[in-house]
Amino acid sequence: MTKRSSVTIKLAAVQVQSQPGRNEANRRHATAFIEQAAAQGAQLVILPELFSCGYLPNRAVWDAAEPPDGPTARWLAATARRLGVYLGAGSAETDGSD
Repeated sequence: MTKRSSVTIKLAAVQVQSQPGRNEANRRHATAFIEQAAAQGAQLVILPELFSCGYLPNRAVWDAAEPPDGPTARWLAATARRLGVYLGAGSAETDGSD
């Protein structure tokens, strides 16, 4: 007989409005929502697709793309570490080539 165990985690899905091309401002805006979710016990916080650069269904989204180890990736890691949560987010990444 196999013993089953379960783990319960509290998940927060955060919906924030992002301004196209304003990566730093969008990260600052999202911070308060992540902090609120963590304060309410969330262990995993999920952000919207392309939250940092704003969702632009055209070429402009690539103009706001960042390297995989860029400001948004560093901000995600630092925020998750500071609040003791896991963060999930989709972002536009580039290696600098066209």
